[in-house]
Amino acid sequence: MILFYLTSSNLKSLPANAIQTTHMYNAFSNIGCSVKYFVKRSNPNYHNGLIWPSGFILLYILIFKIFNFKKKIFIHSRDRNKLAIILALLGFKVGIELHNLKRLNNFECLIIRSLTKKKLLKLFFTSRTLYNEFIIKNPLGSKLPFTRLENATSKNFIENDLHKNIFSKDLSFAMVSSKRKGKGQEKISKLSKMYPNYKFTIIGPTLEGIKKSNNLSLIGKIENRDVVSYLNNADIFLAIIDKVMEVEGGLFEDGDLACPLKIFEYLALAKPIIMSKRTAMTELFSCLPGVWFIHDDLSNFKTVINEICSLDENKIKHIQTSHKQFISELSWENRAKKVIKVLNEKEN
Repeated sequence: MILFYLTSSNLKSLPANAIQTTHMYNAFSNIGCSVKYFVKRSNPNYHNGLIWPSGFILLYILIFKIFNFKKKIFIHSRDRNKLAIILALLGFKVGIELHNLKRLNNFECLIIRSLTKKKLLKLFFTSRTLYNEFIIKNPLGSKLPFTRLENATSKNFIENDLHKNIFSKDLSFAMVSSKRKGKGQEKISKLSKMYPNYKFTIIGPTLEGIKKSNNLSLIGKIENRDVVSYLNNADIFLAIIDKVMEVEGGLFEDGDLACPLKIFEYLALAKPIIMSKRTAMTELFSCLPGVWFIHDDLSNFKTVINEICSLDENKIKHIQTSHKQFISELSWENRAKKVIKVLNEKEN
């Protein structure tokens, strides 16, 4: 099975979307696909990323198809959707994965509707919340079939051993974060000043103005394999996102549509999680015990902490079991299998 994976990922700076597509490239390869991985910028440590212009990619795929017409060929796109649509029009089976809100013109909507009806194009959204907002922005896209494709985490997280939670008076909190406004660093800095007896840790590069203190540790950028050890030292995980959050390129997006990778890593480690009450996060995680939502003004933070500290051993064990069960099927390989299964569905 041949897969052409179309992305605009920047492997040089490795923002969240590039980390996600790199995981997916590896997962597609691990399940037996022969993958060509197209990116915006490469990195010597990620030599499999190919920096090709869209026109050259299109020509290459067409020539490849001529000489390999008997082979099963799929296209999957994240953020190179116009090229993906052209390939679907040429008869290829194509998946388009949407992680943020896209505004399409009426002509694009009609083409997508036609292609999805013919099952040449499959749409994947990270949440129904994002799909609903997509329909509001693109009314002609109403009732388009889609597959919910949540984010995932690595098997080393999923297979990580459970650690017994014993909450002391000097609680410790950790958050994986990026150097973007509205991604929670400002609020963790504020919490560290409000609660000097608690210890806070930010894992990842930090914004200017966020200063290390006696109870705020700044770990900086580290290899993903080293994240587990820092998270295991924490009692509680934080996933704080503002309604308006910064993304790559200095742009801002709606935090209500966010589906952060770090939460899936947190779930694999099965500890209490405090997160902002963003719409998509509520959709995906409110069903789970051991997840608490805080107000944007942090006014209920202490109330939440008191609830967590009152948990008995049975409730903690229930949280751990529930989180492990939830995340057990959400490896990158299972996510890749889901994409291939949908793309492989027979036409009517």
